[in-house]
Amino acid sequence: MVQLNRLSDKLSGASIRSTSVAMVSNSVAGCIVDYTSNEGVDLIAMYTHGRKGLAKLLKGSVTQDVKQRASIEVRAFASSELAELAAR
Repeated sequence: MVQLNRLSDKLSGASIRSTSVAMVSNSVAGCIVDYTSNEGVDLIAMYTHGRKGLAKLLKGSVTQDVKQRASIEVRAFASSELAELAAR
């Protein structure tokens, strides 16, 4: 969350409105889609573990679920990409 807050601060400095929110829900994807719909969000940017193969099969993909449910653009970033963006 610290990295997301830093990135959000930098985006604000560039006149780009962004928000980082932490929530608890039984359905992570459903919570994300509901929140963005209620708040009039126009882009969902997500952190992803980038699981593949058996790990993805067993644990699923929240990112993929959000992409299927959301009616707006969803972009997924690996933790290394977020760290790089926040460091700029």
